[in-house]
Amino acid sequence: LSAFITHAERTIGTLPLLTPAEHQQLITDWNQTEQPIPDRCVHELIAAQAKERPEAIALIYQATSLTYRELDNRVNQLAHHLRAQGVQSGERVAVCLARSAELVIALLAILKVGGTYIPLDPTYPAERLRFILADADVSLLIATNATGVMDIHPTVRVLDLVGDRVQINTQPLHSPTPLLPHSPTPLAYLIYTSGSTGTPKGVPIRHHSLTNLLTSMAQVPGMT
Repeated sequence: LSAFITHAERTIGTLPLLTPAEHQQLITDWNQTEQPIPDRCVHELIAAQAKERPEAIALIYQATSLTYRELDNRVNQLAHHLRAQGVQSGERVAVCLARSAELVIALLAILKVGGTYIPLDPTYPAERLRFILADADVSLLIATNATGVMDIHPTVRVLDLVGDRVQINTQPLHSPTPLLPHSPTPLAYLIYTSGSTGTPKGVPIRHHSLTNLLTSMAQVPGMT
C-alpha cells in the first residue's frame, strides 16, 4: 500500500512486494552458502586418509571390508595396470560394473591416472551402452564377463577385471606418477542424461565439483 501511494506512476508489476529487510534476507542472507573446499581431488583425499589412519575402515560392501590402506593399495595396483594398458591423462574410461568394492576401486584408479570415468549401468539396453561408448569417445572399457558387455562395442578395448586379476595383483602398491595436478578444470567423470526429452547428453563433472559435493555431504547428512 505504501508503494501504491509513493509511486503512483508505476505499474503494479514493477512495485516491490518485499521490504528492503525482507529482500536482503531472501536474496542475500539465506544464500550465504560459501564453504571452504579442500584443494585436492577425491582420490588424493582417500590417499591422505590412507596415510593418516591406514587401519580405519574405508569401504564395506556385503562381506567385503577394506581399510584405507587396503583400498589405496588396490587402487594403486589397478592404476598401474591402467597405465600399462596405455591409459593417459585426459582419456575417458568407461566402467560397467555392478555395485561392489571393485566398482569403487575402478573409479578411484581412473581418477588417479588422470582419466575421466564414464559410469555405465550393466542393466542398460545394449543400444544405449553402445551409444554412450561411441559418443563419449571412450578409450577403454572396464568390465567383467558377468556384466555381459564384453563385446558391446567392437572397437573399444576391454579390461576384464577377472581375467586380468593376476597381472593387477602383481603391480606396485605405491601411487603411479605423475598424478593429476591440482586444478579445478580436469573432468572427474561424464554422466549421461536419461534422454527422455531427446538424445542423451554427457554432462561433464569437474574434480572441484565432486569435492564440493562430498564436502557438503560431510555436513548434511553428516558423512564422516
